[in-house]
Amino acid sequence: MALTTCMECKAQISSKAKACPQCGKPRSTFLTELGCVVLVLLALGAWFLYSCLKEAAAF
Repeated sequence: MALTTCMECKAQISSKAKACPQCGKPRSTFLTELGCVVLVLLALGAWFLYSCLKEAAAF
């Protein structure tokens, strides 16, 4: 079991904990935040591609 530091209270907590047992702050993981950014970028890319193909088919 690896330990990590809570960003709020600086306590040592388990890396598997969903929230800090001392202050209660939920752990936000880099992968969760990165996954949200990737999802938004994929949606924007799909919308852009769709609009380009729709415009090209109109010619």
